Amino acid sequence: MSLIERAAAQIAGKPTPTGMVVPSLNPAAPLTAAPLPGDLGKSAGDVRVTREVVIDRGRLASNGIALPSSERSKAIEEYRIVKQGVIRNAIADPQRGRLIMVTSARPREGKTFTSLNLAFSIASEQDMRVLVIDCDVHRQTLMDTLGVKAQKGLFDLLTDETLDLADVLLRTNIGNLTVLPAGKSGLLAPELLSSHRMSDLMDEMVRRYPDRFIILDAPPCLATSDPSVLARLVGQVIFVVEANRTQEPEIAASLRLISSCPTIGLVLNKTLGAASDQFGSYSYY
Repeated sequence: MSLIERAAAQIAGKPTPTGMVVPSLNPAAPLTAAPLPGDLGKSAGDVRVTREVVIDRGRLASNGIALPSSERSKAIEEYRIVKQGVIRNAIADPQRGRLIMVTSARPREGKTFTSLNLAFSIASEQDMRVLVIDCDVHRQTLMDTLGVKAQKGLFDLLTDETLDLADVLLRTNIGNLTVLPAGKSGLLAPELLSSHRMSDLMDEMVRRYPDRFIILDAPPCLATSDPSVLARLVGQVIFVVEANRTQEPEIAASLRLISSCPTIGLVLNKTLGAASDQFGSYSYY
């Protein structure tokens, strides 16, 4: 019985699962493509222009980020399995299912690693796009991993009503991938994330852009209250567990904090030996 299975069973009060079946992707109606503000380069009035950035693929590879290609790899196949579960849930919940938060109990357990690998896997689909939002204003590991510098981002958008989404979005050279940096913020990050402006922003993205998966790379649950705030806005949470490091009481405490989200998936990261030689290190409770 894996750590994830035991933790999930403990929190859910359900019998421990004996396996996981990932259904094939077969939505009743195809998702239709629609551009995000700035994807076409300009907003209303042709005034604001979205900045374009180049992501170094070699830098990604050195950080273990797998870009789907014609070559098969274990990491790519594993994230395809995770992706199928995420897309399945999005189809079941068209209102919130495409809003996905990635978090963990403690820092450095693999949140950004998971966010980017999942983002690239979804972006490889021909009819789907991905927006990755850096919600960790204190560390901003997402932008460091991508090797991208940005002066403004999400928190500037939440505090400055004169800013347009196109002012802070970053188009990338990776097909179907757009990035929203964290930007600058003071000590009121949780209050900004729980504001009506944040809720309205998420609602507008979901309503207007049905092909867009929005991945929120969030801080760890036991370091800040931000994930518990964001859990009320998203339709899915991917909770990253570091193998042989994350303790079960930490998992239990974290899952209680984000229990307002209807669907929480657990990903076991940094596995070694036989545990890393098979798929299935992903489950729901």
